[in-house]
Amino acid sequence: MVSRVVKITILGIGGLLIATIILWLADQGILHLPCFFYQTTGMYCPGCGMTRAILAFLQGNYKLAFYNNALFYFLLPFFLLYGLCFTFCYVKEGRFLSLQEIYPQKMLFTGLIVVVLFGILRNCSPFYFFRPI
Repeated sequence: MVSRVVKITILGIGGLLIATIILWLADQGILHLPCFFYQTTGMYCPGCGMTRAILAFLQGNYKLAFYNNALFYFLLPFFLLYGLCFTFCYVKEGRFLSLQEIYPQKMLFTGLIVVVLFGILRNCSPFYFFRPI
């Protein structure tokens, strides 16, 4: 169990370090992550503005994070809970936890519908406030 704790700690620190470097490069304008869907169709995908939302959230500007991509606040608890459960299961039992073990299939399907609807609505005129700024 101790070796699994060490492995998950090293993996976590390494992942955070890589994510920090990528987000810092994006914040400095050095790394630009264009949206292929937007460039091809001229429409916003559900993920457009997500990098800016994450950067604003990490800087404590929660309102700007919401304006960049409101879907971020829907997905954040979903991924945090999965990450915590995944880590706990790996450390305790030494096995990898699948997504279906935490979230029922109906819940995953509902989440997929929310993401798709968000992508459609943010391209409709009455829902202009869902577009990234």
